[in-house]
Amino acid sequence: MRNAHIKERFGTKSTVGLIKREKVSGSPSKYTEKAVAEVKDMLKEGVDYLGGMKRFVKPGNTVVLKVNSVYATPPESGWNVDPRLVEALVGLIKDEVPNVGKIIVADDSAAVKQLPDIDTVDVMVTNGIAQAARKAGAEVICLEYDAHVRTTIPDARTFPYFECPKTLLDADVIITVPKWKNHIEGHMTLGIKNAQGYYTRVLRQDGMTDHRNDKERRHSNDLHLKFTDTLKVIYPALTIIDGLWAIQGDGPGVARDWEVIRDMNMIVVSDDIVAADSVCAQASGYAWDWVPTTRLAWRQGFGHAKPEEIEIKGADLKKVMVRFVPPKLYEIQGYYDNVDVYTHGGCSTGCQPLLRMTLNFPDEAGTLKKLKEPINFVVGNNTYIPHDLKPERTCLLGECLWYNWLGLEEEGSLTPQNLKDRGAFIVPGCPSFANIFTNIPPWIDKIAAKDQAEAQAAGA
Repeated sequence: MRNAHIKERFGTKSTVGLIKREKVSGSPSKYTEKAVAEVKDMLKEGVDYLGGMKRFVKPGNTVVLKVNSVYATPPESGWNVDPRLVEALVGLIKDEVPNVGKIIVADDSAAVKQLPDIDTVDVMVTNGIAQAARKAGAEVICLEYDAHVRTTIPDARTFPYFECPKTLLDADVIITVPKWKNHIEGHMTLGIKNAQGYYTRVLRQDGMTDHRNDKERRHSNDLHLKFTDTLKVIYPALTIIDGLWAIQGDGPGVARDWEVIRDMNMIVVSDDIVAADSVCAQASGYAWDWVPTTRLAWRQGFGHAKPEEIEIKGADLKKVMVRFVPPKLYEIQGYYDNVDVYTHGGCSTGCQPLLRMTLNFPDEAGTLKKLKEPINFVVGNNTYIPHDLKPERTCLLGECLWYNWLGLEEEGSLTPQNLKDRGAFIVPGCPSFANIFTNIPPWIDKIAAKDQAEAQAAGA
């Protein structure tokens, strides 16, 4: 049942600024003050539709810009928030509220503890966000180093608590700044899902990610409820979605050049995070309720989402719509050369889509074609495992594959333990996107190199 307070907060309709320009100067990595001024003008237009920046930020306020800085890739990858927007947004706040207190640009990047000896600021230096923020006069911090406070979520549906960075709890104003991207688990990753950067991650002694940490907890079929639960304790004052460049296909991190939509030159701005996400989905050619977090948040009363509940100001949605190629989600069986996948109970928003996104990279690089025979992935509980799988070419993925209550051995199935004892590659987690992304590509590279060396020796 929808929350009765929604009308008290947003009225019968929410306002969303959909800002579009035919041209924005420069690119994420190469731009001048002219580009910053152009983007600042876009941001000002969007925020002014809501009453102006002074409605949200007061003199002396500490403002946290929670950016999407997902990975240590160059600005031109399009994976992360555009540095032009970061520099322009910090500048706009200072222009509109000259006596603002501190402006902090922050995240807890997905790359942390995936890549050795890297933290979120390192990620932001690589993707250009840190330089842009500092140039404009903001502080840049790693939320993973912050003090964390156990924060209880009232009436939680799946995520009763998490360790919340104190910087977020102490902020006077939180502005969430996600990237406009498809997402292979969540359909799209927009304002609501940008909460993933609130959560932190820990490692086990063997270097693998512990799936009980907050980044991985409830990151399977319960993923979407996790994010709507989090809205109960952190609801950003503003949502500003960066669509200067965007990501279609199998985002959030993509292997193929066509998946990066360059110069889309759109920004969405709203104080209703649900409405902002709804408009982004519609402007990407999807239905308003295609993104699970949007429809759940709407049903739980966190904002408006239906087209008739939203007043769009700025661009004409139908005229500026870009029809994205949707993510393939969990389609992995029979999709790749020399890859066989065996699954029964693998999650459709867990190991299966994460494996697909990971396999796109060796597929695009041509590595999978270099394999002399297939490699195997066993995913999910109660999966029948053919007796002829070679352990040295088999990956056992996830925690639940070890659970089998259907007695498949009586039908001739191997057990995961049998393959493990004979040297199969183990990737734990429920799910562990860190373990999948970090460990599977090198494993494939090693097998492909061995296959190629054997082929060359045989031909000599």
